[in-house]
Amino acid sequence: MKMILPGDTARLRHYFQYERGSCSGENSKLEKVEMGSTSSSSGEVKIAYYFIPLVKGRWAFWPEPLFGGETEPRLIEAGCSCSIEDIIEKINENIRLLNFTVVEDLGKWQNGPIKVVFSKLYTKNGEYIYVECGKIDDLGLARILVVAGAKNVVAPYANPAAKKG
Repeated sequence: MKMILPGDTARLRHYFQYERGSCSGENSKLEKVEMGSTSSSSGEVKIAYYFIPLVKGRWAFWPEPLFGGETEPRLIEAGCSCSIEDIIEKINENIRLLNFTVVEDLGKWQNGPIKVVFSKLYTKNGEYIYVECGKIDDLGLARILVVAGAKNVVAPYANPAAKKG
């Protein structure tokens, strides 16, 4: 998703609603989880996030629209799973192929329900991208967050201290 952040934006919040089902057909109740927040600067930013199964199962997500409107659930069903190590290896390989250079390795930390296990800020020809990969507590999923844009807009996402609260 690509958006222009207004100059008066103070914080951006990322949350979604989900329902989890087991392979035997049992469903959990619909829950809403805040995935974290960050302070922001005005400017153009591109944000993408992906969910990858770490266990067998099925999930239904109701993403919150940015500007209102109805959304249909997005379904994920997994008969197999990936390891977090395999996911990180693939991220590193893809970034290397795009010729981005690491500006900062931000390490690991807990951000709400996400245990971040990989987070780096990259640059190439004046463009910045921030890539974060983490395990979502008790959900059996990994979340990958990618933010691209000018340094002043991307840098707040790469600051773990700014994300708390």
